[in-house]
Amino acid sequence: MFRLRAVDRITFIIERQLVKGAGYQLAVVAAAIGLVSLLGGLLVQPVNPDSNMAENVWWAFLRLTDPGYLGDDVGGWRRVVSTLLTISGYVLFMGTLVAILTRWLIGAMTNLERGLTPVSARRHVVILGLDNRTASMIRQLMDGERGKRHFEQLYNIKKMLLVVLAEEVDATVSQRLKVDAQLSTVHGRDVILRSGSAMQPEALHRVASLDAEVILLPRQQDQSETGVGADIETIKVLMSLSAQGELSHRSLPRIVVEMGDGNRNSVAQRAYKGPMEIVTTDKIIGRMLAQCLLCPGFSELGMEVLSNDEGSEFYMRSAEPFRGQTLAQASQYFSQSILCGYRRSDSEAATIGLSANADAVLEAEDSLILLARDYSQSQADTSASRPATVPVADPKPLVESVVPLRHRRILVLGWNDHLPMLVEELTAYQGHEFELTVISTIPTVERQRVMEQRLGEINDRVRVTHVEKDYTLEGAIRRLKPGSYDHILLLYSDRLLSSEEADARVLLGLMLLEEIVPPAPEGPHILVELSDPANESFLERHNGDVLISPMIISHLMALIAIRPQLNGVIESLFSARGGSLAYREGSHYGLEGQHSFAQLQQAANEFGETLLGYYRDKASGLQLNPKADQPIDLDAGNRLVVITAAN
Repeated sequence: MFRLRAVDRITFIIERQLVKGAGYQLAVVAAAIGLVSLLGGLLVQPVNPDSNMAENVWWAFLRLTDPGYLGDDVGGWRRVVSTLLTISGYVLFMGTLVAILTRWLIGAMTNLERGLTPVSARRHVVILGLDNRTASMIRQLMDGERGKRHFEQLYNIKKMLLVVLAEEVDATVSQRLKVDAQLSTVHGRDVILRSGSAMQPEALHRVASLDAEVILLPRQQDQSETGVGADIETIKVLMSLSAQGELSHRSLPRIVVEMGDGNRNSVAQRAYKGPMEIVTTDKIIGRMLAQCLLCPGFSELGMEVLSNDEGSEFYMRSAEPFRGQTLAQASQYFSQSILCGYRRSDSEAATIGLSANADAVLEAEDSLILLARDYSQSQADTSASRPATVPVADPKPLVESVVPLRHRRILVLGWNDHLPMLVEELTAYQGHEFELTVISTIPTVERQRVMEQRLGEINDRVRVTHVEKDYTLEGAIRRLKPGSYDHILLLYSDRLLSSEEADARVLLGLMLLEEIVPPAPEGPHILVELSDPANESFLERHNGDVLISPMIISHLMALIAIRPQLNGVIESLFSARGGSLAYREGSHYGLEGQHSFAQLQQAANEFGETLLGYYRDKASGLQLNPKADQPIDLDAGNRLVVITAAN
């Protein structure tokens, strides 16, 4: 039997003390200093018969801890012992002690950087999760007049503080986040990171979630086959927040939640007892994909509506000053903004479209929906120069010769959970027929099962054919004859483990398509969906539409966090049901040449549509809510941006 040596036992005992922390390490060093001092006293005792043992030990301790005594000793043996004690002091007293204290200080700083200390704040903003969308979300929230200051004014908060909960936090993560969010030094101080998972109740306490003004709960990335694992985690977090509120007898803060599957929204609403706004990813992205297919160029319009960058945005104002008046009568009081609709206080949905609802009578509790360059310009102005919109009892139909294509063949390369919602949205476009061919390596049986779970029966006007192929192989794409389709949609896969790999397949498929099919307008319109905003730079020369789904959702969540009433407005604008955004050529109204914006507004009104602005190309950009006398040349390729009920 193997037996431990005595030295091994002593080493093991010392080791167990050292691993207990800096206090025990200092105790071990103190014991070592005491033993060395005792040994030094014993060594000089024979040459100092007149002194007692205590004095010799004290003499050894002074030489051990203070090198300044080295030259004071007399006699060869005392000098030898003194020199050995001084050298030992450098190692034990100075070196070891400094090392222990330095290591303890570094550990303490590291723990502080990990963000384990609970936040002492009230009425702040909490983001539960850190991923590739967080920087964009923070940038929207902290944006000067449109984000941070507007939030502070709207909720009467002196200073907005933003707390982010991340799995792992250190100085590098914090600095990278602030750089990616393009925060200034001043705004960077208002962003605090805390370590932990939203699934842990102690982490929710660490970010002072119950003291927050608003909580943003993004959906975690999920690669499960069912695609609902992340939604289940989200619901658990909602239940945990509700439980904490009940235990502490406190009201719950407003929360903006991202859900993947809209069928689980009712469960989320039951799980959380406080005010909540739900952003359903698959529904929002499915609607935007449908809009981009039917209205090429819509991706830039959609991002403009959701972004806090320069340009006009949607704002809400109380309709109380216009109680009893029609929407058309109220429109004449807004000279610097465009009245786009209203929202009833007892309804989550918004009524969009001024022309189609011009005779609607406003109530005091209603909210007006306005498009303005900033919040101050959405204020009513009694000296307005724009005339009131006259209700059109029988709007003119669009010019028949330019009615959009009614039968469309769409080639879908790839598969993700947004596709079923795209199919559902396409069924809402009355008078249109769609033929979708879906190419993916995911088994057809699995795709059909997901479609049935999400949609049930599909309308006869939308036919879906599934093909099992790898679209990254050139031969497979050529045999599909992609040039014969009206639209080609490239979807990133949400079944892959990384967004980099998912986007790499999309970019490779796009490169193959560009070699095979001619560019638009001769060739099909190509719509690309990416999962990582960092890959947008690869598509700067792409002439088709590009949707970066995570960026869309992050912008929408930030927008709703600041202005929660806009949730229903955005859902309506991106949907085929009710008033929605669209592009119009001048020929749709039988117009050509140059006209002022006010003249074009009246023309759009005659067709039952509300004009918001115009768009030419990516270089010229999108112009929303221009001045009434702004000239617009319809022959120069300018397209009109309208709210329409026609789909």
